[in-house]
Amino acid sequence: MPFATLKKNAKWEIADAKANKDGLRHTVYQVNGDQYRGEWKNNKRHGRGTYKWNRSGVLYEGDWEDGKRSGYGVLSVLNSAGKQVKVYCGEWKHDKRQILRFTKANGVRTNGGGGDACCTLMGVFTRASGWTTFEMVMECCAYVSCSDQIIGIAANQNRFEGKWVNDKKNGRGKYFFLGTGQLMEGIWVDDVPKCCQMADLGRELAPQRTQFEIPEIKLEDPNAVLRETQEKLLEQLSK
Repeated sequence: MPFATLKKNAKWEIADAKANKDGLRHTVYQVNGDQYRGEWKNNKRHGRGTYKWNRSGVLYEGDWEDGKRSGYGVLSVLNSAGKQVKVYCGEWKHDKRQILRFTKANGVRTNGGGGDACCTLMGVFTRASGWTTFEMVMECCAYVSCSDQIIGIAANQNRFEGKWVNDKKNGRGKYFFLGTGQLMEGIWVDDVPKCCQMADLGRELAPQRTQFEIPEIKLEDPNAVLRETQEKLLEQLSK
């Protein structure tokens, strides 16, 4: 009596492979109608993506880590006219907003934001380049990643978070184009972005959004190319 053999690439194998989500996926719908479009890792939302809550109409577009909102993201809600309105743009950690709330205490401004953040603002400066910057000294801050982190706000409200040397952007940083809904992240040398990657972030809700989305990079391993070049630039800056 011959043994029964399974066909190669049987339907159950194809369905099982589709259920194991990794990499970039088109819109995935939840049972309750919620939807997510973006990157996955080990069946969890990881990377960049957009999540929409079906019942409330709340929209989040930004970074994800291990299934939770972590990194930079934009949160929007529906107003009475049925339009999406931004209510928060900034950092997230473990699904919680890292909000900066500044209060004056003995002449020094301190951060009373969410999470376990506790930064001290040593001063607010208007630089020759026209940027207004907030210089921080980190104690146990969840909002910034290094002790010499500086947040800069341009006259057009664009924002740069990173290192400044000699009144110029130098080193690793993030530049947020609020008008077009885009993020540039990488290495700056004397105010020039030398090795950066550009991504849409909140583009659909931006007041001056670009006509087309930024296309996907087709290199075999773009992260490796980017990492190698950035490491060389950081080594030069440290000399």
